[in-house]
Amino acid sequence: MTPGWLLRPGSVAVVLAMAFAVPGAQSDGWTIGRDAADLTNPLPLTTERLARGAELYRTHCQRCHGRTGRGNGPDADPDDPPRDLTDPRRAVRNPDGVLFYKIWYGRRNPRMPAFRTEMSPDDVWTVVHYVKSLRETAGSRQ
Repeated sequence: MTPGWLLRPGSVAVVLAMAFAVPGAQSDGWTIGRDAADLTNPLPLTTERLARGAELYRTHCQRCHGRTGRGNGPDADPDDPPRDLTDPRRAVRNPDGVLFYKIWYGRRNPRMPAFRTEMSPDDVWTVVHYVKSLRETAGSRQ
């Protein structure tokens, strides 16, 4: 388990913790740290952070996941499209730490790029907040 002080926003320790984290399960090609289920987003949720998350999502994620997160972006693989980020049933399998690791490390097959060289840990946590905001409530799904 990663100590809480390692996850303080802006901390160099965050980068070191993620860079040297001992990978846990490799489910469906994902490299997920053993601590992923226990990690919570260390950044406070604010309207400014959500706006920044939307900007980062548009820049890095929308091309595959689509404008609304349904996995229908122009660069999505038609044979294995990205998962629907709006599906509330996926929330249990994808708590904050799991989302962080998926964005940070990506996977090879089906392809999702790793963003650890393109975004800071704080940016990834900001995207986690935004992605969670895309989830629909169970009663809103058609």
